[in-house]
Amino acid sequence: PSQQPTLRLTKVAQPTQVAPGGTVVYTIVIENLGPGAVTGVTLVDEVPPQLEVQEATVIQGDVTVEGNRVTARVGGLDVGHSATLTITARLRADVLPGTQVENTVVGWSDQTGEITVTAVITVPGLLPESGERGQGMIWAGALLALLGAGLLSLGLRRRRRTRQGRRGG
Repeated sequence: PSQQPTLRLTKVAQPTQVAPGGTVVYTIVIENLGPGAVTGVTLVDEVPPQLEVQEATVIQGDVTVEGNRVTARVGGLDVGHSATLTITARLRADVLPGTQVENTVVGWSDQTGEITVTAVITVPGLLPESGERGQGMIWAGALLALLGAGLLSLGLRRRRRTRQGRRGG
C-alpha cells in the first residue's frame, strides 16, 4: 500500500519582541517529506488585527494579500523540496506593552490534510518579564535621583543669593 505524503510546516518571527510601530518578518517554510510528490500546495495566513501586512512574497507560485489575509498558491512540490513564504508586517501603534500576538498559518496539499503552526511575538513591557527591576531601571532611577538632588541644590543656592541680596540693599 502506498503511503500518504507528509508535509512539514515551520514559521519563525524575527524579531520576537516588537515595539508598537515596529516591523516583524515571518518566514514560513512548507516542505514535502515524501514519500511522493504533492500538488496544490497552499498556505493561508490570517495575520492578526494587531498587525498590518506590508508585503508578502513566495519563492514558488503566487501570493495574494487581501487586507490581512495572505494566500500563497505554491503548486507542486517534489519529495525533499520546499517553498518559502515571507510576510512583513508592522505592529499597530496602539498595541499595549506586554501583549502577545499569536499568528497562525495553515498549509495543505491535494494529497494531505491541513497542518498549522503558530509564531508568537511579544510587545515589550515597561519591566522585564520576571517582574524584577532590571539594571537599566536601577541606573535610570539613580540618575533621576541625582538629577533631582542637583536641581534642589541649585534652587537652594538661588534662594540664598536672593535673600542675601535683599539684606545688603
